[in-house]
Amino acid sequence: ISTFVCTMQKHNDAEERKDRTPEENILFENVVNRTRLYFTARDRIGKNDSFVVAEALAKPEGKLRQLDLVNCGLTDDELARIIGALATNTSVEEFYVCDSDFASESIQALVDIIAPVGDDNNNNINNKTLRSIHLNGCRIGNDGARLFARALRGNASIETIRLENLHDLTDGAGCMALAEMLQTNACIKEFLFSNMHMVGTKTSEALARALKHNKTLEMLYVVGVPLSTAFVSTLFSEGVKENTALKEIGLIQCNIPDEALVEIARAVGFHPTLEKLFVQGHFANTNAIAEFGNTIKNNKVLETLCLYGTNNNNDDGNDEHCASDATTMFRALSCNNKTLKHLDLSGVCCRGTSAEAMEHALRDNSTLEKLTLDRVNLSKAASVSLARGLAKNTRLSLLSLRRGDYCYRTLAKALKINRTLQRLYADGVNNSSFGSLAQAIKVNTSLCFVELDGGGTVGLRSFVDAVKYNTTLQEFAACSFKETVDGGTGGARRLVHVCRSYLLNEKRRRLQS
Repeated sequence: ISTFVCTMQKHNDAEERKDRTPEENILFENVVNRTRLYFTARDRIGKNDSFVVAEALAKPEGKLRQLDLVNCGLTDDELARIIGALATNTSVEEFYVCDSDFASESIQALVDIIAPVGDDNNNNINNKTLRSIHLNGCRIGNDGARLFARALRGNASIETIRLENLHDLTDGAGCMALAEMLQTNACIKEFLFSNMHMVGTKTSEALARALKHNKTLEMLYVVGVPLSTAFVSTLFSEGVKENTALKEIGLIQCNIPDEALVEIARAVGFHPTLEKLFVQGHFANTNAIAEFGNTIKNNKVLETLCLYGTNNNNDDGNDEHCASDATTMFRALSCNNKTLKHLDLSGVCCRGTSAEAMEHALRDNSTLEKLTLDRVNLSKAASVSLARGLAKNTRLSLLSLRRGDYCYRTLAKALKINRTLQRLYADGVNNSSFGSLAQAIKVNTSLCFVELDGGGTVGLRSFVDAVKYNTTLQEFAACSFKETVDGGTGGARRLVHVCRSYLLNEKRRRLQS
């Protein structure tokens, strides 16, 4: 690799090759003149093409900003050849590779160009323009991960690292090396682990130490990695709690136990900088949800709290048996919180006292802009509470009600009164409720986007009339109109006529059906 890099440096001042085929000339010009290149399996670039791409990358007048290599048929050494050319490239800022052939030679080439000058692996060559590296499905192994981590320790230009589905990280040693790297790196702002082997106290302790001392990392995501209570407790109580730079944390599909969720809520409660927290795909009971209520009450900077997928396995439809009652969260919104803008409680019980608290929160809170209640089974009484709160709300701009059980007739009454809601997502709407919602949309003066799923022919026809007379709607999605017999296509023809009329009248509407 070092020999090749030196050859490329000498080639910069040399005369260009004259024996390229017309196809290779086109490829060369694309690499030099485009700002983004996306090679996929359909392109199937090969050995000769890798020479052409590497040669073009070395041109000082290149404009390329983003290079994506996605299963495009290159071998490990051919990938290494292209990566090596980035050593002298001065334009590429984002590099993404998704390829199982990315292995030892490729990772060594990458290490060579990002290691600080003077490092044993560097040979005094350092790319200073690369800002983002995204590796997906690569076979770097523990040794490659350790080399990569070592190179990143002193790197002063790369700000974003995303590592997904990396193979052969068998015992967590590679992940531990990457976690330790964050302790000394002073440039990385965004870091993502996805579907990697991280389980172990040593890795959690290393990551906790890194977060405790790191002053630049702003975003940390862990996706699809099962995390134990001990791992999460160490990470949050010793790392996140002491960190003063993090602004966004995401733990997605990590099967986090309820006890660990409590630790997360406590660590975030008084965090001075965290603005966004995403905890998705986990089970939470009353204790965890109540603790997140305290988080909303105490935190003074948190703007987004997403608990999507906290499946309530004990929700039997009885208001008295809600296992994940959100009462404390809504009460905090009503009385204390002045910063939260987006709350996602998908899968969390919102009946009984929660429903009453939700009504008061929507009525009294002046900052919440987005409320997501997907996969929530609202009783009729709870739907009434939601509608009452929405009717009096003066701030909410987005409401999402997907894949749950809702009383849309009650909600329709609130839509006729509300003057702030701009985006509405609703599905599972039957024909009668669809008609009620359509009548509300017809007279509503704030909605810009509506997505409705359900209905049938009758629902489609009522929706056509609503669209025709509404004065603010700019975009809509109407799905699952499955009834097409007995004149069922009439509604569709009328819908096309309405859309055409809008376009002819130049009302600048973007209509999607």
